[in-house]
Amino acid sequence: MRKSSMEPKPKYTLGSGLMRPKPEAVEITELEKRNGRTCLECVRPMVTHQAQGVELDFCAMCHSFWFDYSELGELCGNESDIPSQHMRSRPSKYACATCEEQMTEYVFINPHNLLVDHCGSCHGIYLEVGELERAVELSRIEDWARIH
Repeated sequence: MRKSSMEPKPKYTLGSGLMRPKPEAVEITELEKRNGRTCLECVRPMVTHQAQGVELDFCAMCHSFWFDYSELGELCGNESDIPSQHMRSRPSKYACATCEEQMTEYVFINPHNLLVDHCGSCHGIYLEVGELERAVELSRIEDWARIH
């Protein structure tokens, strides 16, 4: 069985520090700026990082990400930020970084076990360390399953 015939063509690249900027790239440069948003995990200022035309809010300390409405869907190649948002949910331990409303945890793509924190008011999404890579991976798997 040929591996390459089973894998979907990615809508994004994982190289060049896309998913997690290298520590030296996290320094505030002309391309990155402090955005006033505070990390929900470690309460440190987040910086803005451009990736694939999407402006990512990134915590250099704990490697978490904040996405404004539609940014996660755009980066992952999904029609919506949370493809399985219609599934069960539960209250999140976080308050929104933008509007301070209580967030909700949703299964990102059913039946996988990735839970993402979503604000029902401003529609922002918070991903803890490792969750962005997992969201991209699950989106690729679902994309492949749809076409086969």
